[in-house]
Amino acid sequence: MAVDMSEGTRCEPQTAKAILLDPIRKLFGSSYAYAVGGVPIGRDAIGVPVGGGEVSLGSYYLSIVFGIGLSQPSLAHLQSSTNCVPVLIENPVKCEASGNVTVSQNLVQVNAGGCTISNPVYAVDPNTQGATAAGACTNGSRVGSATVVIGSVNSHASILAGLMKDWQYNATEQSFSIACTVDIAPSVAFRQLNYCLNNVNILDTLHGVCSPYHVVGEGNSTCVPIGGNSTDYLQASGPPTLIDLNQMLTDTALATAASASWPLLQENRYSDGWLETLYEYSATGSLAFNGSRNQIEDTLGLASGIALGLFFGRGYGSQVYIDNGLIEFTGVRFGPGEWWTIFYTLPSLFSMLVLSILLWKVRRSLSSPWKAWRRDAPSYK
Repeated sequence: MAVDMSEGTRCEPQTAKAILLDPIRKLFGSSYAYAVGGVPIGRDAIGVPVGGGEVSLGSYYLSIVFGIGLSQPSLAHLQSSTNCVPVLIENPVKCEASGNVTVSQNLVQVNAGGCTISNPVYAVDPNTQGATAAGACTNGSRVGSATVVIGSVNSHASILAGLMKDWQYNATEQSFSIACTVDIAPSVAFRQLNYCLNNVNILDTLHGVCSPYHVVGEGNSTCVPIGGNSTDYLQASGPPTLIDLNQMLTDTALATAASASWPLLQENRYSDGWLETLYEYSATGSLAFNGSRNQIEDTLGLASGIALGLFFGRGYGSQVYIDNGLIEFTGVRFGPGEWWTIFYTLPSLFSMLVLSILLWKVRRSLSSPWKAWRRDAPSYK
């Protein structure tokens, strides 16, 4: 596996939004968190490095982690492939009701968690109709940390409060706001992931629209990958060593994951601020993280995990390779596979030798009368 740690021109947060919008997720229920390239990703494998997904290519691939030849027809008997990779082991986003919302004729402003965001709205009157302001602040925080704020009024406020599971919300107040803290680094760790054939019963429930394989974690299997630096996608450089997570959690990687919510927060910015993708996914998707307290923080955390996996999976040139994976295939083997089993072939070899001698003798005996006839035949010279 080769993972990227440098800057590039492709937009992981925007691609993460596209993955959230994939309608295939509606089939998963609570079984999986999301899908990439039709492959379901388990809730314990969020953030698995994924290659591809650019507009020019249009497809995702997991071979960056689980083997270059996964899609080759010659590997049709692949059973599983495991590797030690970085994933999100917990939700890096925590949201709670906080702050206040103010409105004017064409402006909604939210102040929460020390962050103030204003959103111009021109399609509705926020004094009487639903409207939302959303954004994020860093305020000098360390890289990988941020504060996301969302403030809504009227009908938007009721929906936001419902997704936050805030049963104390009073609809007569006509406004609701939240502040979400984002902290990526403490939530990332190495885990053993398995790309393997799915259970037949689960495949039946997915109606054949997904890959027969899925990616899941092997329990809470902590691991330390072995690898080193690589000069390009396939060429390793230097002897393999233990990989330190800090080698991969560069400022660029952390900033990419922390900013994953930005495309979600900018939807309908100059209209009514309606956060269509965030609300739709939060309303229809099950919680991806075990520790999530509400759908909003769960969706924002999932976006960060997907973006981080895309960043690690897309090769930009400055990379780390991980070289301790394992691939298993089905096959047929005679005997236990030890060298001494060659003695098992001796009876067969002996039988072949005896059969060859018998055939030689029979052939020789059948040719003897012909030779005698030729010797005794009269000569006409």
